[in-house]
Amino acid sequence: MNVTSIHFKIMHCLKKNIYSISELVEILNISEFKVKRYPKDLEYLLEEDSSENIHNKIN
Repeated sequence: MNVTSIHFKIMHCLKKNIYSISELVEILNISEFKVKRYPKDLEYLLEEDSSENIHNKIN
């Protein structure tokens, strides 16, 4: 699975505030499907590694 900047944007938004799916769709200008899918990806990845290590891997 490829981690993208959208993953981190969603993670950042969710750390700052609790947004609804429709709010995230509007803020990030992505589809509802992606807004629902990316947090699941992050949950899976964070079980295996920290967000800092994941970020370092993609940079």
